[in-house]
Amino acid sequence: MNKKSLTLVEIIVGSFILVLVYAGMLAAFFGVREYMNRANKRLISLNLARQVLNELYEEVREDWNVAGGDLTLGAHNNVINESIDGWQYTGDYDVYNVAGSNCRQVDISVTYPTDPH
Repeated sequence: MNKKSLTLVEIIVGSFILVLVYAGMLAAFFGVREYMNRANKRLISLNLARQVLNELYEEVREDWNVAGGDLTLGAHNNVINESIDGWQYTGDYDVYNVAGSNCRQVDISVTYPTDPH
C-alpha cells in the first residue's frame, strides 16, 4: 500500500471538517446580519422619537398650556405613523406634570417591527 496517497476515509473526514468550518462562518454571518437589521430598526425608532421631541420643543412658549395643544396633559396617540423600508413604525406620547415645578414630562413610546421567529 502506498503511504503517499490519501485514502477515501481521509478525504471524507477532511471534507466534513471543511463543511463544518464553512457552516460556522455562514451562521456567524447571518447572525450578525440579523443583529444589524434589529439595530437599524431601533435606530430608526430613536430618530422618529427625536423628531417628535424636536417638534415639541417648538411648542414650549408662554401659551404652551392651551387646551388641545401638543403639550396638554394626557395621552397623545398616533403621533408617529411612518412606513420606512417597508416596515411600519407607530408611536404615542404621554404628557405629565412634574411635581414642584412648572414643567412637563413627555414619555414617547415607539413600536418598531420585529421579525417573527
